[in-house]
Amino acid sequence: METKKPGNQDSIVLTIETPKGVWENATFDKTTKISEVIQQVVVKYKFATDGSYQLKVKGQTEVLKPERTLVSYHFEDHTTLVFTDLGAGA
Repeated sequence: METKKPGNQDSIVLTIETPKGVWENATFDKTTKISEVIQQVVVKYKFATDGSYQLKVKGQTEVLKPERTLVSYHFEDHTTLVFTDLGAGA
């Protein structure tokens, strides 16, 4: 039987586009919450810790809900997410 996902079946590899650069091959546990992904992007790219941010799937308008997990969205490996900085107090 062939598998498209060599390695850990409990993780997912994503591409995250931000205003400060693209995080390619960002690997997360599938049970990671969207809010935790946002927090890791904030730290990695040194966004303001008191800012307001959101994630969307590239080409879609639906904002990903912070309390949901990655696995709940059924993403494929190498799905591209877009990180948006809404500014402080947004």
